[in-house]
Amino acid sequence: ETVASAGPAGIPGFPALGHSGASPPKAADPLMGLAAAVAERAVATAQELGPSGLCACLTVLGPLHLAGGLRSETHSMEVARLEHTFARVRAAVGQGCQDADSLAPPQSIVAPMAVAAASQASSAERLCCASAAVMRAALTWGKRLSPAEAAQAAFFCALALDAPGFTAAEREEARSGLSRLLERLCWQKQQWSAEDRRLLSLVHAMLRAEFPELLRDPAW
Repeated sequence: ETVASAGPAGIPGFPALGHSGASPPKAADPLMGLAAAVAERAVATAQELGPSGLCACLTVLGPLHLAGGLRSETHSMEVARLEHTFARVRAAVGQGCQDADSLAPPQSIVAPMAVAAASQASSAERLCCASAAVMRAALTWGKRLSPAEAAQAAFFCALALDAPGFTAAEREEARSGLSRLLERLCWQKQQWSAEDRRLLSLVHAMLRAEFPELLRDPAW
């Protein structure tokens, strides 16, 4: 059962966020290969991206593959969503890349898409692996994360708690990281922006439904 109903700000047409118990993204998702490549680039340039770039990337990757991916009504709408999402991902990763222009959309973004199921399955596996590495890199910044960065990382970790594509060890990393982030964020409540509150309200809704033990602090 999906708990939260708001999609990520600035990306129209995304499905609702929250834990749905759904399977990993379906092989038909045409953005999977691009997202995997972007996540891998983020891992490779983690030092240059820093916490701001890494956490911004997580807010794009999380809803994309942990919360069900894109929905397809018409080809034109799908292409528009892909282009919008690509711009968001490219902006997040390109901040720290000298050769950001090399992240130009592949032809599959602007033309009819037909990718073999086996290739897409491989892309989904790559995406999960690289996204977990981006999460790990962001969490290493620990107390140096700003409230906004911590909220973004917490949002991804909450989505990752029961992500089917993640290993048990990766889900435990998400759980441990989320617990630390929430503890810090409670002490920084006066510094939350409107966007921080929006993300953390989604986190609260997801945890209240499925992981209430992570909401130990009365501040939540």
